[in-house]
Amino acid sequence: MTDEEDLSIKEVIASFTELNTLNILEKHQLEKVITDFANIVESMWTKNSKIVNIMKHSKSWWNNDCKKDLARYRSLKNIED
Repeated sequence: MTDEEDLSIKEVIASFTELNTLNILEKHQLEKVITDFANIVESMWTKNSKIVNIMKHSKSWWNNDCKKDLARYRSLKNIED
């Protein structure tokens, strides 16, 4: 997990702890808490997500491990690595 992801999760948790869930006695109180919860999730998603432009050469399976392995291969020029 990156530092950025860790910070985002901490922000979400901090926002969740601010929700007032005490004394939910009626339906409208529960609905307000649920709406507030959904708004927190939506806000954090919008703030922390990024748009990914998929192009004809994009590869959905390519990840950081692939990137590291390619860099290692390029530096060592050894097909077995």
